[in-house]
Amino acid sequence: GLRSRRQIEIGWGDGRIVKIFPGFTQVQLCLTSDAQHDEQLSSILRSCVLIVGMHPDQATDSIVCAARDFGKAFAVVPCCVFPSEFSARRRRNNEPVHTYAHLLEYLQLLASSPQQQAQQQQKKNNSAAAAAGGEGE
Repeated sequence: GLRSRRQIEIGWGDGRIVKIFPGFTQVQLCLTSDAQHDEQLSSILRSCVLIVGMHPDQATDSIVCAARDFGKAFAVVPCCVFPSEFSARRRRNNEPVHTYAHLLEYLQLLASSPQQQAQQQQKKNNSAAAAAGGEGE
């Protein structure tokens, strides 16, 4: 089991810690929205397989964006919505994010690439045009 494995911790002076177990590496770090401009952080994210945030609070958006931008699988288990602190968060219908269900919807939107978002909007436009008796593009 995990308890019997030897654990090695490497500190980086800026608070980041790498915990190494036989067969895998777990990196704990402070992830900001500036991940692509931090060469050391970018290197770590490019080499990882999965980005996980357990109760990440204010880092939730940064985790999702980093996973999207670096093409990585991710899992977040958000807890708090922070509607006042993140008043710019918007759902698909441009309504603000106020509830946990809204947050999950917002995170799904955030995780999709701009191309996917444009395709989804085009499908909505085509459906609306068809429902109105017009032709979709």
